[in-house]
Amino acid sequence: MPNLLAQIVLFSWPLVTWFLFRRLNLTQALAATVLLGYLFIPQRVGFDPPLLPPIDKQTMPSLCAAVALWLTERNAAQRARRDARLGKIPATGEDKPDRRKPAGRARINRIVPMIIGMLMLSSVLTWATNQSALFYGPRYIGGLKPYDIGSMAIEIFMQVLPFLMARKYLGTREAQTDLLKVLVYCGFAYSFLILWEARMSPQLNVQLYGFFAHSWIQHVRGGAFRPIVFLAHGLLVGIFLAMTILAVAVLARNNVDGKRKQWLMLCGWLVLCLVLSRNMGATIIILGLVPLILLAPMRLQFLVAAIISGIVLIYPMARGSGLIPTERIVSVIQGINEDRAQSLEFRLNMEDILLEKANERPLSGWGGWGRNRVYNPETGKDESITDGSWIMVIGVYGWVGYLGYFGLICLPAILSFLRFRRYGLDTMDAGFLLILAGNLIDLIPNASMVPVLWLIAGCTWGRLETGAAMIAKKRSGRPDPIRRTERPAPRRAEPGRDHSLNVTSSKT
Repeated sequence: MPNLLAQIVLFSWPLVTWFLFRRLNLTQALAATVLLGYLFIPQRVGFDPPLLPPIDKQTMPSLCAAVALWLTERNAAQRARRDARLGKIPATGEDKPDRRKPAGRARINRIVPMIIGMLMLSSVLTWATNQSALFYGPRYIGGLKPYDIGSMAIEIFMQVLPFLMARKYLGTREAQTDLLKVLVYCGFAYSFLILWEARMSPQLNVQLYGFFAHSWIQHVRGGAFRPIVFLAHGLLVGIFLAMTILAVAVLARNNVDGKRKQWLMLCGWLVLCLVLSRNMGATIIILGLVPLILLAPMRLQFLVAAIISGIVLIYPMARGSGLIPTERIVSVIQGINEDRAQSLEFRLNMEDILLEKANERPLSGWGGWGRNRVYNPETGKDESITDGSWIMVIGVYGWVGYLGYFGLICLPAILSFLRFRRYGLDTMDAGFLLILAGNLIDLIPNASMVPVLWLIAGCTWGRLETGAAMIAKKRSGRPDPIRRTERPAPRRAEPGRDHSLNVTSSKT
């Protein structure tokens, strides 16, 4: 049972957000608000208002960051208008909306709104095909009601809110660097808590917040302990450390701040922490991707990220058609660790029965309230365990929702590989995509669709759209409507010369 301190930490997060936005620049404050909330707010704490998503560890940091960003922009616009009235700065019209068709917009900017629209449509489609009740022996599961459309739509919006904020504010090179540094510093601070629990047992959450967030037996491995700290499971600690290690490798590859040696030393420290945290899957991910980030040419990095993203995007289809060599994968893992091989085989068996049920309603899914799970037809007992994010999404929302969720995460790598030279992308962008690819791999066996993933995915989309906007602006020859400048004075007409066709070319 969560204690009073757990409630205080959750509901004091608006104050933490205010402090961060006062002390840091906007991009650093956004990243720190979401990451620190994910790392330190306890699980199982919050309240569930009617017709709204629960206010808890997953939603509170994002809501606080969104409100802080809105207030920051509003205050900046008010100051600009006030200074313009007082004559301190020239009135350039930046506070007025640009009614022209933006010159710096490209077709790639339409992709994200289309995918978000598809996600919202999936909630309507899921409701329309799941209005009937389900009966499994004595178990009764009611059909979806019209209010479930709004509930699912709000849940989708809250989950992708970090993505939307990162897409808007973290799309520049400076913002990318800020995000990586905040991620690395948070991982470095968390590493000491991880080492403490690896030695003393996972009990920080119990000592501070009064409860254990998961099953104790799952966090005892080979006579040692798997740290959980303040997250939902020790596996999430592993993938967070893996993403932090990949982020340090990106900083080292690009020699950020001229501190390559320091970044490499920090990378070694975090690798040691990951090994001691007993997370085999996350360790395999970094063993494959860290050398790629540090040593591989840029084109190969983009190619690998695109291949991984493409496989994950069509994974349910490949899994159902038998293209994934699951038996061979299990045999390879068995040669390394027999216990881990048995765990993987059990998960794969669960995926088979859950995917079989998902295929009964492939487009729309089964909806929430446990309708996507498999029950004994006589006793009503739940016979399924959902581990991977992919099987959860396709079971609840079907292929429409799956392509929406995973399209937001997978498409940046594919588009970047096709256009990295055109958009001027470099090893920093390739490194971001490999961090994203590492988390994509983990989404197959684990439910690690967490705010950190959405921040990085939004950042990669923002970087793509920034590159596309620069190309479109150069072609149009018009000033960027986002950062408008004063219009030049019209040229005087020279006598004796026809100026009826002397118009600045503008592609719209």
